[in-house]
Amino acid sequence: MMRRPAAKPMTIVQLKRHMDRRFAIINGRLHATKDDVSALNGRMDHSFAEVLRRLDSLNDKMDSLFKSTNARMDRLIAATNDRLDQRFNELDSKIVERDRIFTAFERRIQDLEAGAGRR
Repeated sequence: MMRRPAAKPMTIVQLKRHMDRRFAIINGRLHATKDDVSALNGRMDHSFAEVLRRLDSLNDKMDSLFKSTNARMDRLIAATNDRLDQRFNELDSKIVERDRIFTAFERRIQDLEAGAGRR
């Protein structure tokens, strides 16, 4: 069995033209049977259901994408915060060490100045 390509979605203008042709008015009367209207209504219901199914699927995919993106961003932020905390602690310990060295030099200078004043 040969597959027929899927019909392309109609624009509003194409749909109006199609409906005008399908339900042509002849001599002031609508030239369509109730069966034609029921068949068209059924096809439209089926088409709308398909559109809703596709929108639901797209919505689910987007939700999944947002969740995975949020999870990845949370991991990146946590890793960055950990690295920043580690770097801050390293810098803090360097400041403490430099402060200790500076204090030791300051005491040494005071001792030398005091020793020079005694002479």
